[in-house]
Amino acid sequence: MPGSIRQRGNNLWEVSFELSRDPETQGRRRRYISVRGTKREAQRVLTEAVHQRDTGLEFMPGKITLGAYLDRWLRDYAATNVAPSTHARYQVAVRKHLKPHMGDIRLASLRPAHVQSLHATCLREGLSPRTVHQHHRILSEELKHAVQWQLIPANPAASISPPRFEQREMKVLTREQLERLLDTARDSYLFTLVYLAIHTGARSGELLALRWDDMDLPRGRLSITRTVQRIPKQGLHFAAPKTHRSRRPITLSPDAVAVLREHRARQNEH
Repeated sequence: MPGSIRQRGNNLWEVSFELSRDPETQGRRRRYISVRGTKREAQRVLTEAVHQRDTGLEFMPGKITLGAYLDRWLRDYAATNVAPSTHARYQVAVRKHLKPHMGDIRLASLRPAHVQSLHATCLREGLSPRTVHQHHRILSEELKHAVQWQLIPANPAASISPPRFEQREMKVLTREQLERLLDTARDSYLFTLVYLAIHTGARSGELLALRWDDMDLPRGRLSITRTVQRIPKQGLHFAAPKTHRSRRPITLSPDAVAVLREHRARQNEH
């Protein structure tokens, strides 16, 4: 049995489970958690606690450092719950900025003042307010799960405001600039890609993931069904678009269909 639940009062339950699955140490170290609510809520706490134990995150928050927790979070949660490109970005933030500055602090001792100090240090080191803002969001997301897993009572990053940064206005090319771009790219093997980017407004990862099976040239349409990203040290990664709305058909003009037919004819020649 993974653990036990005992009623200790009106809407008060005691959840307990072994801290180790090793038969030689079972019975020597046991964790007790008080849960106020229904028995179903107590069962949920027990299930989550045993899951975290079995995935390697020890329930000794007084001894876990922030660096060790971040490594486990990346491995046990982010690796299977976020996109590979997002996971890679989280890894860089943890390795280059979060762990060097705060990794040795015990998770249970982490306070909002530590987070505020991290912001100030990173800004002094030359990171842009936008980057520090992104790191704050990553850290807050990681600590949110520490609260859910009952390793800490509150999220220290939640009460700190990240640095403000100026939202840059998106710049678009004029009609004359678009025509010049097409003229410049016309003799390049990238012409079809540039033409579709201008014609459809699709993201680069969506365009680079297109296959001929995604094209219906007689009907003048293409379908966005996947995207591609280059993940550091992993290569190309193909995946479905992030949202349902991103999976969409796009109507092609007769000129775009002609460009694609010419592109396919050149491919067949090669």
